[in-house]
Amino acid sequence: MTLINDGTLTIEKGYTEQFLKLLIDQNIIENLKNVEITEENETVDIDLSEVYGNLTDSLKNLCKSCKKEGINVDGLIEYYGDYDGTYEIIDTVFHEYSSDEYAVKEAVETRDLISPSLKGKLLQMIEEMEKFVIESPEKCTKTMQSMKKLLIDTKDR
Repeated sequence: MTLINDGTLTIEKGYTEQFLKLLIDQNIIENLKNVEITEENETVDIDLSEVYGNLTDSLKNLCKSCKKEGINVDGLIEYYGDYDGTYEIIDTVFHEYSSDEYAVKEAVETRDLISPSLKGKLLQMIEEMEKFVIESPEKCTKTMQSMKKLLIDTKDR
């Protein structure tokens, strides 16, 4: 199995040496040859390139070690090879996504999945429901069914 990893990990200034040692201890890197370090304002970016192997367990353990050491880590590492995916670390919390899962996550976060016209129709229906939810539960149920049908009948991109 071959996986190649490229990405960036970001930490606060003052922890660089300690963090690089943790990267080596967790077998994420063997030495500093595949690492580029860039300091910006109050943070340090550690760019990893062409790091080989499945890093799932190593990154999970890195996050645990960083929590113990008080080092906050954020990062995004894409991997490709026998299969593709993305490792994401937010506030020292590890997540792993297949390439499809990450694409859906990104689309949802940028709200690209619902067209503006569908969004407008749904918001209008919700506003109507708010007006008569107590007075006319039957009308509310009917509007919810219409919303459901609208979503079902919407074509996927």
